[in-house]
Amino acid sequence: MTPNPIGYVGVLMGMGSVLSAAALLDASNGSTAAASGGFSLLPGEGAAILGIFSTPGIAFASGVTIGGKKYTAAAADSAHILAKLGTAGACLYKTNQSIVLGLFTANTNPTTAANQVANVANNLIENGF
Repeated sequence: MTPNPIGYVGVLMGMGSVLSAAALLDASNGSTAAASGGFSLLPGEGAAILGIFSTPGIAFASGVTIGGKKYTAAAADSAHILAKLGTAGACLYKTNQSIVLGLFTANTNPTTAANQVANVANNLIENGF
């Protein structure tokens, strides 16, 4: 059984969400499995994000490009990436089969946004995904 990517994006964007956009990427190739309305990655961005999880130092040297915008890495390792764009930001968490991505605006607490994305990623991991 595979997870329903649209359902997980719905959870990310659901009631009480602090995120402005969300997506679930395929961890095998970086393709977008599902995304919230109006959000999309540009060609090659998913694969580049996948590469950062393999070599996290790239995030600090080159930043993280999401939707055509270059974010500055605040933290990066093989399991998660936290990045900023001014006072807005992005949280990405890698599971066995997916990358959970959430964007937040300047008025959002970054820790709250990161916890929201991490909770969905942990749920995927606990269910074998």
